[in-house]
Amino acid sequence: MALNGLRRVFNGIFQGLLLGRTVLNTTVGRDNLRRAVHLGLGKGYVLMGFRRVMVTHRDLDGVACGIIGKAAYPELEVFYENYDTVDKRLEEVLKSLLDNKEFGIVYITDLSPKQQHIVDMLDKFNTGDARSVLLLDHHQTAKDRLKDYSWANFKTDCCGAMILFDWLMGCTCAPRVQRFRVFIKLVNDYDMWHHNYPESRLLNYLLAAMGMELFIKRCLTRPADYINETDDLLIKIHMQKLEKYCKRSLETMVEHRDEYGYRVGVVFCENHYASEVGHYILSRADLDYVAMIDMRRMSVSMRSKKVDIGKIAEAKGGGGHKLSAGYNIQTQNVGGLL
Repeated sequence: MALNGLRRVFNGIFQGLLLGRTVLNTTVGRDNLRRAVHLGLGKGYVLMGFRRVMVTHRDLDGVACGIIGKAAYPELEVFYENYDTVDKRLEEVLKSLLDNKEFGIVYITDLSPKQQHIVDMLDKFNTGDARSVLLLDHHQTAKDRLKDYSWANFKTDCCGAMILFDWLMGCTCAPRVQRFRVFIKLVNDYDMWHHNYPESRLLNYLLAAMGMELFIKRCLTRPADYINETDDLLIKIHMQKLEKYCKRSLETMVEHRDEYGYRVGVVFCENHYASEVGHYILSRADLDYVAMIDMRRMSVSMRSKKVDIGKIAEAKGGGGHKLSAGYNIQTQNVGGLL
């Protein structure tokens, strides 16, 4: 009896330490610590069924979240999603945890759920008894929708990977994460459109040239911010391809005024080229913003120099930042953009 009681105490405290992190100046972490310890004392939870799962974006910022997440917790399961697939993935993850009666923490980084029933599922899962949700995002439109949920945390002045990095640096895993400080600074420079460091754009080129799987492996096995000769060669090949793609996009662009009177450049463009094509066109054409249609994904990516396209995208069921946003479309709506 005494041994079982001691085991319950240990398990409760250990679960509390796993979840008891104060999140971005909220009380969520402290509440989880108290609840986990209390329920551990009462129920004797074991750690065998504890899972860490991350659902993150597929761009450089989201991939960087996956990289430092795996560095912090090697057992972390990471799913890379787009805005049109994140809800389905979150539903699958939560259903798996609940059906298998497992405990765990679900990290959501650099993107947020859209459908209310998914938000409700997350809120219900976030009980604190060794089941928690931690959302770290930087998109204003998502903040407007989810800011009142205790598990949702937002900072709109930096990228998602920077928010996660700062959070992890306050955890016991900090020694495994601190080597990525320069890498995260470069990711933030690119994702927030600062472009103060040429290396930040090179990292995005390298991700496109290598593909996600190899890029992640590269960053986890050697200094992530260092560009070696092989990296440089891959980047140069990709830049040549990208230059041709951008020129062709500008040549085929259609210009018109939208329902708000803004001058818009509309072009067909694969989503993973959107940022570079948008930057290329805006630097060469007198436009308020660019709308890039990806017919494979049935989505529109938008880039702007000053117009708040986040609000425009939100009105169409999407969202994003002031200068970078997007939304999904139906086939019959494409003609209205041209």
